[in-house]
Formats: sequence, C-alpha cells, structure tokens
Amino acid sequence: QPGELVLNEILFDPPSNGSDFIELYNASQKYLSLGQCSIGNGQAAYAITKPSIAPMEYLALCPDTSFLIAYYPNTQTENTDFQTLPFFYNDSGTCLLQCNGIVLDQLKYNSTWHSSILTDTEGVSLERLDATAPTQNPNNWFSAAQNVGYASPGKSNSQQIGAKQIGSLYLTQPEFSPDQDGYHDFLEIQYALPAPNMLVQAEIYTLGGNLVKKLIINELFGTKGALIWDGSTEYGTIATNGIYILDFRAFSTDPSVFFNRRLSFARCIKR
Repeated sequence: QPGELVLNEILFDPPSNGSDFIELYNASQKYLSLGQCSIGNGQAAYAITKPSIAPMEYLALCPDTSFLIAYYPNTQTENTDFQTLPFFYNDSGTCLLQCNGIVLDQLKYNSTWHSSILTDTEGVSLERLDATAPTQNPNNWFSAAQNVGYASPGKSNSQQIGAKQIGSLYLTQPEFSPDQDGYHDFLEIQYALPAPNMLVQAEIYTLGGNLVKKLIINELFGTKGALIWDGSTEYGTIATNGIYILDFRAFSTDPSVFFNRRLSFARCIKR
C-alpha cells in the first residue's frame, strides 16, 4: 500500500564513471513482495528484480553495484542489488515507484534542492529527511553529508530529521587518558545537530585559550554522529595533563540556525 514502500534516496547526477541509483525503504512492519513493482521516469519503467524487502530495511538499486561499493565507502553491500533504471536527467525529472499499476510513491526532483553550500553536486545524492513526511515536499530532501562520502546506499540516511530535534553535544566520559591501555584512550564526542547539512568546526583549546588541535575544519555533517580525539596536538605531540575546552560550532545556510557548544574535560594520568 502507498506509504509502506517509499523512495528514500536518489542519485541522478553521478560521476562520469558511475551510474544513477535509487534507494527504497520499507517503512512497514511486514515483508513486502517486490514481484509486481517497477521503477519508472514517467516514460519508461523497469520491473524490480529483487524479490522482496524486509521490514524497516533499505534497498539501493543500481545498474552498477560495483561502482556504489567502490565510490561510496558507507555502502551497505548486502542491501544493494542490480537493477536496470530509466534515464534520470541531471537537472530535474521524475522517479515513479509502482506496484500492480498503483503508484506507491512519486518524486519530481530538482537539482536546486541540493545544499547551496555545495559548488559541485556531481556524485551527491538527495536523501529523504523523514520517511513519513510528504515525498514531494522539497524541504523533505537534502544533499547527503560530506562525512559519509555524499551518499549512503543501502543504509539509513546521513541526513534525517527527528521529532523536535534542537541539537545536543555531550562527552561519553568527562576525562580521558591516551596511553593505549584500553581504558578511555580517546575522547568520544556525540553530537545531534538542529538541521541537516550544517558546516561544522571543532577545536580543542587549553584552559588558557591556546589552540591545541583542529578536529574538524569546515565539513558538512549529517544530523547526528560522533567524533573522537586521540590526544594528539597540531604539532604531532600528545597533549599534556590538564583541563581542556572543546569548542564546537555548526553553521547553516539559514542564518537563524546556528549551533555552538563549549565543553570542558580533563586529560589525566590514571593512578
């Protein structure tokens, strides 16, 4: 039924040595048969060759799955399948998912939906932010994040919106000791950003304000994830014992959306 199987990601402007791909998501709690389903562009359609899809599972369909695996490091290989696809134009077009003549989902995409931060969108997929929100809403699609290689075939999208997400930043431990003994050898930083595809900067400072390490320099991030610091400095040494400050900033093309947090932590020696 419509809403059970949805279009979840699309690459319509692949690199010169690559191919388009379409990702489906089974939003239901049922195993769905794909035997009578097809992918089309409004002019031509091709039957889906994969026989079924499990509940809450992703499926990336591409005529060249080896390209997906080689080009996108986060490809979930077991959730990809060979599939002949119709032609998708690089600027705008239609992707149609049908089953037994019933339209399950339809996307009329446009390249202008990509993040305005990107100067080149070749090889960058559009990801659906919310599987339950209307497919055709341009605000429900966003460019895949830089830190996953600009596409996430066969797995959950790098760009997703959660309910009433306002952003958070926290450390799994308030201290760490980088001595390779298996106990708190690195600092783990968990983040959840208030908007997709924000430009992130993260730096470590001493309590006196001296720069120790530039962790992230202007990278596009997905809505949530983790960073680690191994204790190394900009000069290739290991930070000495003491109190440090993490300065984490995220910027959006919307000037009203900005995320900034500062957290203190200790680099210590275990006794």
